Amino acid sequence: MASHPASRMLAPTPTALGAKPRFRPRFWPVLSVAALLAAASVVALVTLLRYVATASSYIDNGDGYYLYAAHRLAQGAVLYRDVMGTQPPAVYLLGAAIFKLGGTVQTVRLAGGLMRLGAIALVFLIGRRLFSSAPTAALAALLYALLPIGLTWDRSFDVNPPLTLAALLALWPFVYLTPRTAMLSGVLAAAALYTKNLYLPPLLATLCYLALQRRALLRPYLLGLCGAGAIAALLLLSWSPVALRDAFLGQQSSPLNLDWFVAALAYVAASDGGLLVVAVAGAVLCLRHGRSHDAPAALSYAPWLLLGSVGVLVATVKEGTAGPVFQFAEPAVALLAAYAAGWALQNRLLRRAPANLDYSWTSDRAGGPCLAAARGPTPPASLPATGAGRDAGGPRNAAPPSSRILRATPVPASSRTPDTASWERQGTHVRVPAHPRPPLVTRTRRWSYAVRSVAMLGIPVLAMLSVPSALAADTAALNWTNAGEVWHVAALVGAHAHPGNTILAPPYYALLTDTRLPADAADTYILAQRVARGDAWAQRWLADVVADLRARHLPVVVTDLRLEQIAPLMAALRAHYRVLYSDTQPPAVHSQVWLPD
Repeated sequence: MASHPASRMLAPTPTALGAKPRFRPRFWPVLSVAALLAAASVVALVTLLRYVATASSYIDNGDGYYLYAAHRLAQGAVLYRDVMGTQPPAVYLLGAAIFKLGGTVQTVRLAGGLMRLGAIALVFLIGRRLFSSAPTAALAALLYALLPIGLTWDRSFDVNPPLTLAALLALWPFVYLTPRTAMLSGVLAAAALYTKNLYLPPLLATLCYLALQRRALLRPYLLGLCGAGAIAALLLLSWSPVALRDAFLGQQSSPLNLDWFVAALAYVAASDGGLLVVAVAGAVLCLRHGRSHDAPAALSYAPWLLLGSVGVLVATVKEGTAGPVFQFAEPAVALLAAYAAGWALQNRLLRRAPANLDYSWTSDRAGGPCLAAARGPTPPASLPATGAGRDAGGPRNAAPPSSRILRATPVPASSRTPDTASWERQGTHVRVPAHPRPPLVTRTRRWSYAVRSVAMLGIPVLAMLSVPSALAADTAALNWTNAGEVWHVAALVGAHAHPGNTILAPPYYALLTDTRLPADAADTYILAQRVARGDAWAQRWLADVVADLRARHLPVVVTDLRLEQIAPLMAALRAHYRVLYSDTQPPAVHSQVWLPD
């Protein structure tokens, strides 16, 4: 019999029975993938347009820190020496590059939305490699595009969008599980670590996985990680002796607060809690299926994604930062939730074991054992293709060391049917592992493929019912159009201070008016925490600012929630300045403009 790969084995078409084909079920998976990716693209593009529409508003105090520092770097300042930095350098360098190229505040903020588009594409590519299923990967991309936390917070110029993209870039070559791709993944993992130290939990999960299950890949991964990390460390030390300390310990001034711990857990549970539950089920399934002989080798890594995500949540709370940074863990949640949903749909709900197939063991011409199908209209379509060796590091076309040959045994003429005759003409001949699982054959009825595709499209909607609506979670931020208030405050600052003057204000307003902050202290939240903890540098900064306030050297002051936490500063301000204007923005970004008495 002629060789025929199992991946091409199809059920007998109506042509084999003498009828004109009217339905080709193999097109339904392609259509479902196209529909899911189209839906994810629509969500991403609509969200991106909303990001552009609100780019001039005061989104969050956090992105003001990075915008101000990036703008100062573009003007020639040195990070960690001239400008306060509380994160690794990647986010600042990215913003500085955009400003250097002539970008504006709106352009830099738009970069967060564009990075989200890249992350959606990487989720699809990684899911396709992890699960060997394009529909499951497309479902993961759509779920990720819909998750509320990322929808809300990816529009700001924050450290988390580049961290998410860098982590996915590091994961993409890793799931190929070869020494060369492991080394490349280590290099990219170092880049992710120098984007934010929150990448440490997924990094530890990856190292544990390699040590326990892929020992041969541990060395090349460590070579790439340590080599790239050492080069980056030397570059940082050339900028400033304290650069490494500030880059990786800059946010450690915030204490562990029980109230904040509960608030962060409640925020994540309310937004992504339903998908987290499904992701746990997906991790269990990946752990179980990862031991199967016909599973993709990378599938065994998928449960570790959830472990890294839980570590991200714990590290987030440890830093005293609320749930929005959990958006970095959302790709793992989407991948595992999609696997659970896709597995339930494709392998349980719509599959039936055939009643008219009978298997028996015989021998091939070389005397080796083989599995012969005595009767039945179709060969088992779920068996792997010839030589589809999927072990890590092995050649793609190498046959398993222990294999048997599946052949169609000639059926007596008295019991032949048009179906079996058609099968014999196809000449099936494939290698399968020595201990195959009982095959599951999908019925090729039209309604089953239609229901499968419709149900697959409906899974994201059903999954999102367990969490607040993504649109509702998104509306609070995307409709937060306070550009009028922002530019009114900026106009008041510009009327009393000239570009280049030193003022005391939230970094975002200093950026809009091209003014300077005292000692370029960009991160006012961490600054307030350091003052409360008695940090030596922060105490010197406070003494200098209080002296300037008493002497009325600062032409204008703008206060917000972060500066109001520094009690000595506010006491000197109230004694020597008066309130000119108080805006009507929400408490998180509410500001007051002060002038000297």
